[in-house]
Amino acid sequence: MLLIEEATVKSFLIFLVLMWASAGLAQAPPAAHKPLDKDQVMTLVTAGMDNAELAKKIEQLGIDFEPTEDYLQALRNAGAQDVLIHTLRAAKPEPMNRQQVVALVAGGVPSERATALVKQRGIDFVPDEKYLETLRVAGADEALIAALHEASAMMPGELVVATSPNAKVYLDGALAGRADSRGELNVKKVQSGAHALRVTLPAKRDFEQIITVAAGVASRIGAPLSDLPGRIVVSSTAGAEVYLDGRSRGKTDASGTLALADVTPGSHQLRVTAQGRKDYEQSLSVSAGQESAIQARLEDLPGRIRVRATPGANIFLDNSTIPWPLHACGDLTLPTSAGPHSIRVVADGQTEFQRVVTVPPGQEARLDAPRMDLARSTPGKHIDRSYRSVTTQNGLWYYIRFFPDGTVTYNGSQKSPADVEREFQEDKSKDCKWTYVYQMEGSTIRFPGEAMFGIIDWTATVRGNTLTVESVERGTGYRRQIIFQAVDFERAPTPRRRK
Repeated sequence: MLLIEEATVKSFLIFLVLMWASAGLAQAPPAAHKPLDKDQVMTLVTAGMDNAELAKKIEQLGIDFEPTEDYLQALRNAGAQDVLIHTLRAAKPEPMNRQQVVALVAGGVPSERATALVKQRGIDFVPDEKYLETLRVAGADEALIAALHEASAMMPGELVVATSPNAKVYLDGALAGRADSRGELNVKKVQSGAHALRVTLPAKRDFEQIITVAAGVASRIGAPLSDLPGRIVVSSTAGAEVYLDGRSRGKTDASGTLALADVTPGSHQLRVTAQGRKDYEQSLSVSAGQESAIQARLEDLPGRIRVRATPGANIFLDNSTIPWPLHACGDLTLPTSAGPHSIRVVADGQTEFQRVVTVPPGQEARLDAPRMDLARSTPGKHIDRSYRSVTTQNGLWYYIRFFPDGTVTYNGSQKSPADVEREFQEDKSKDCKWTYVYQMEGSTIRFPGEAMFGIIDWTATVRGNTLTVESVERGTGYRRQIIFQAVDFERAPTPRRRK
């Protein structure tokens, strides 16, 4: 019977405390949700209220005080369990609004109590002078006014971050959330003052800035995110120079590698150069935050071999069976690749000459073979005469000029024989590139030559003023015949076109 009476008394006491908590202070106006103060929580714990149920009430109603460690230890001594202690640690007093503060003062709550509540719970508004004057009329003293000023300075602000969609927003190192599809994130209840803002997004450069949030004010911050730079790693010849968009970015190291950092995403033109090598060029697209690896293999530049030997000699390069005829000046330049090459010189009346010549990349190697003068190299009789084709080819006359020193040259022109003769004489005195050695046996004349399609061998037959020429292309054997007529340098007949 005694146990029943004690339980009944305890239940009645808990009921009275809850009624008191929900009704609030006698001096304060009625409120739908009145937070519990520290005395109420201690009374309920002492009365033996179930800790889990009390924790739920605290989550619903809130508290109007900051639970200190001494207070929490006192609750433990009174029987509080971990579930209640954790709930109190997580609970934050709800800040008071402007109507609640006015109601306290107008309802006759002592100024000391109203000031304590403002300091404990804070406020969710910034009081202006008109509002403060209203409080003074209602009976507020300067201590309460000062508490309101202090609380408004400490009240949280709001931060709106405008950035790229889905970007992560960090405030003082803690993740505050992600921007929405419009690129905005609204962070509420940010403590006023200075904060470190950082915004990140893959393939974008982080945005970092120290910002200031004003109390009770929504601050809007623009955080534009630029693309992260890309990176190009070039592998090539050691010491090669690397150009990006026409600007040198340095040379490759001993391993042939050069890394280009901070490359703007987009299209670029890459060029790699080295002494004696062909330039490497490539267009490439660099992605934000990505690395592009380029293998820039540099080929050796072609070189040249300059051969000096007996005029009219045949020059064989490497394993070729098709000779190059030496010009009348006894000088011939052959384009070829870099490296070692075999040169063979074959001239009438001379022992065959052969050497291996090494051509540096992009440079010229020289070979001087035994040489005989032109008279010994061109046995037989010589002529001094000019011939022109009896018809034009593609609007041009074909001219052949034989000189008495055993050389021959030819040309295609629309000019008169006299004009062409002057050109032949000038070319012979200055440049023998198109002048060759001929050999004449009876009425037959043989001489080599060059054309756009390669080396050709000419065989001409003289009958009176007519020269019949047959050309054979070396390598293909293609044959062609052209009829020429001896010309008078002083006269210029009208061209007769082939029908």
